[in-house]
Amino acid sequence: MLDKDIITIVSEEIAYFLTMEKQAAIPGFGRFVSVAQSAKINEEDMLLYAPSTKINFEPNLEETNTNFTEYFAEYHTHATAMNDFVDTFISKIKTESSVLLPELGICILNKEGNVHFEGLDHSNSVSGFKINPIELKPVTKVETVAKPEVNNVPGAGATPSPEPIAVNSRSKLIRIGMVLSSLVLLIGFLSNYPWTEATAAEFQKVPTNYNVSPQEQEVIVASMDGSAPTSEISSERRGEIIERQRLMTEAIPEADPISQTASIVTNTFGSERNVNKQLELISDLGYQGSTEEKSNGLVSTLITVEYQSEEELDVLLDEIKKHFHRAKLKN
Repeated sequence: MLDKDIITIVSEEIAYFLTMEKQAAIPGFGRFVSVAQSAKINEEDMLLYAPSTKINFEPNLEETNTNFTEYFAEYHTHATAMNDFVDTFISKIKTESSVLLPELGICILNKEGNVHFEGLDHSNSVSGFKINPIELKPVTKVETVAKPEVNNVPGAGATPSPEPIAVNSRSKLIRIGMVLSSLVLLIGFLSNYPWTEATAAEFQKVPTNYNVSPQEQEVIVASMDGSAPTSEISSERRGEIIERQRLMTEAIPEADPISQTASIVTNTFGSERNVNKQLELISDLGYQGSTEEKSNGLVSTLITVEYQSEEELDVLLDEIKKHFHRAKLKN
């Protein structure tokens, strides 16, 4: 088991299981149910609250559903975990009259001896990731400013009348005509320009006998007076050519395998406090931790690792699972 009390361990697993299955039952104890709450408006303070999830608990000593307990056994091998949870719960409710179930709510024993459960509203939970309500403001009427009337009184300053449409059209036609005239003049100038072709330079053909050894390859050197080329080469130049060919024919060393990175999910929480604890544990173990927010408001904690093969990645995952039983590769 982890270094937590059995109440906290089971409560957190129930909260996580409810995000997937909407209900989690413990045989001989009762059933927790996740109920979706619609968005609502508080008319007193005019606040709009986002949709949330309410946790309810139905005590039932005859409960037989084992879906949650089978899921719990996959990650916690402690054989008597469920019995320890029920026994601890009964002992606390009798002695303290209340039991806090982290991320779920609180159970209170009333005077009549009945257990009353107050579930957390996850949208407004102080310990979770809070979604602040939106303040609604009444829409004010937009006032339109009337345009002042213009009186064309003789002697007063008259407002200039807009330019007639015919004048605008005439100006556009004149501009188009000027552009076309410029294009005609440019085309005429280009057609009469005396274009001349550049004199092609004479190039000497150099043989490229790549498969011939430097000792047998003939190097063509043109003389300054244009006479027949010679095939002379210095011993120093021949040595450079031999060394270059040796370097070109040497085997290229194999490159080291390219390292890759992968993210491993250690757990998923609905409480910021639990996320911080998980990150501290990851850091203490020498790993690099990070977080990822889910669409349902939960947050996953991740470990980033480097590997060069799938076999090495499997070994790293098995090592991490020794400390985080629910660890798995991120898809």
